[in-house]
Amino acid sequence: MAFLRDSTSSALLLTLLVVGGCRDGIRPELVGARLQIYSEGVLYDEQTILHAATLQLTGNVLDARGEILEGETVEWRSDKPEVASADVEVGKTVVVSAKGPGTTRIIARHAVGEDTAIVNVAAGLSQNELPTCDGRPAQNLARGEVAVFTGAELLPLCLPGGVAEQGEYTLALINAGETAASQLRVLVQGTQVVTPSPGPNPELRPMLRLNPQERFHSRLREEVNQRLEPLLTSGAGSLRAPTIAPQAAVGQTLSFNTETTSEDGCTHPSLRSGQVRYISQRAIVVADVGNPAGGYTDADYKSFGEFFDSQVWPLVTENFGEPSDSDGNGKVFIFFTRAVNDLPGNSPVNSGSVIGGFFFNRDLFAKSSCAGSNAAEMFYMLVPNPEPASGERRFAKADVERSTRSVLVHEFQHLVNDSRRLHVTKAPVWEETWLNEGLSHIAEELMFYRDSGLAPRSNLRRDAFANLADRESFRQFQLDNLERLALFLQNPEYFSLIGNDVLATRGATWSFLRYAADRRGGNEKDLWGKLVRDVKSSGLTNLREALRVSPLEWISDWGVALYLDDAGVNTDSRYTLASWNFRDLYPAASSLWLSTHHQRYPLRVQSVTAGSPTAFPLQGSGVGYQKLAVAPGKTSAVHVAIASPGSPLLPLPSRVKVAVIRTR
Repeated sequence: MAFLRDSTSSALLLTLLVVGGCRDGIRPELVGARLQIYSEGVLYDEQTILHAATLQLTGNVLDARGEILEGETVEWRSDKPEVASADVEVGKTVVVSAKGPGTTRIIARHAVGEDTAIVNVAAGLSQNELPTCDGRPAQNLARGEVAVFTGAELLPLCLPGGVAEQGEYTLALINAGETAASQLRVLVQGTQVVTPSPGPNPELRPMLRLNPQERFHSRLREEVNQRLEPLLTSGAGSLRAPTIAPQAAVGQTLSFNTETTSEDGCTHPSLRSGQVRYISQRAIVVADVGNPAGGYTDADYKSFGEFFDSQVWPLVTENFGEPSDSDGNGKVFIFFTRAVNDLPGNSPVNSGSVIGGFFFNRDLFAKSSCAGSNAAEMFYMLVPNPEPASGERRFAKADVERSTRSVLVHEFQHLVNDSRRLHVTKAPVWEETWLNEGLSHIAEELMFYRDSGLAPRSNLRRDAFANLADRESFRQFQLDNLERLALFLQNPEYFSLIGNDVLATRGATWSFLRYAADRRGGNEKDLWGKLVRDVKSSGLTNLREALRVSPLEWISDWGVALYLDDAGVNTDSRYTLASWNFRDLYPAASSLWLSTHHQRYPLRVQSVTAGSPTAFPLQGSGVGYQKLAVAPGKTSAVHVAIASPGSPLLPLPSRVKVAVIRTR
């Protein structure tokens, strides 16, 4: 997303990689503030411009809550202006111009600290200028061997065929960007290539429209969170008088705000009455008095309360920490309400999508700060509607009951995560949505292990589910994780592991967190606790602190593992998914209730064909796969570069790793 002005045929590349630092501020409002470089309103990762073009950078000073402080002036300089200069400064912005080949740093400075843009300038190439493999050594890889290349090493990459048969390779391209917005358009082409053997699913194509469930959760956990975030550090959650009696009684009628459509959930309350149906040690189970007929009975509500006490509470608190108890009752309200059924995502026209329940962090605040808050630790649950009235959607009791237990696990992790940030650690930010959702899907997986007696790091295959009880555990608590992962695998280059809250992103994030826990080893409760219990950071920073390694490096290895694991050619543990054998499980779709109709491992791998370059977008922290074959006795000059329409090919920035896997 560069600003291109007055570009010339000399076609030089300017790439900027932001790294940052900060120190204590001077004025009171600068305490805890930091400086970050942006371009076009997006936090910087890397950008590319041509020689004589310009790029505008903005140095934003963010306070402790992440809000931009206006009126701040930032100083800029380049340590090698002959490579790229910081020409025109206006307030907090600067215009950067590429001058010549080399590397420099564009440095932004403010009282709170510095942020640095590392600048690489290199020549671009036209199609008729692409180097060949004449005089260059070929990459002689053994079958199953992996070699990783970056930048100019890919212009060209020389891959040999076999002596008597074609050589086959798969390229895993991982854009290890720190934001999903750091998207690139990548081109792959090769000489001397022939038709490779089929990839797992080359016929699959993008399916990118948000479904209603995704739209609802995206709004609730992203848009509304942004509006509630300033209250995190304002003390809004610390001073409260409970509006609901701390110790409720069975049969008592309570009133809850179920409104979810206002900007922050704090205005325009929509009150619903509910009757307390069961009280356990850790839960107060409440049923909306307006729920449809033919739904749950007192015995059902008792069963859910007992399940929460005996299974959900110990599993979530042992792994992630205990929730706050701001209303002083030592319990969580579980409100079974037709308000969930009435959400647009659960309407009859959206029969392919189900919102099984939700947690709303506005309820953690004092009513003095958020008038619509229920001032209680609680969440909201879908109810059966076996005989719907006109205009209502049918929800069979057995189906809703089956999903309820996994939703309880999922939403309780959210409650623990957000309540600890507000009331315990006093964090300045919520957890980033992609990681918060990924952790809730990990909680579902952990409940699967607890319920079935199976264990992680067991490379589970279909034969692990020989008995009906284990298959039912899989169906209740783990099936949806594999369904979401399949959405990612079918179009991996179009989604980011750290991107917006869509089901494919959730599947990828769950898979990576499971990979990271398995690779890290030891007691994984320690990892989950480090990510939730006492943290104030979020997103990749939180992961980096918990793992004590760069998560981007592990994301790159995970991208290779998605292709190599259980493929029969890998011996490197970095490229192993130790808990699940997906290549064996997905073809067992019918016996495990999976909807993967193709009955194959659903990873999309495209083919590189002679005379037909492949170009595709690659999201930040996304991955794409290209398969090619080289004729016997020949060497292919494979070029992998940035594809800019109407511009020369440019070397990939260093954050993009291309792992070359020899498969034949």
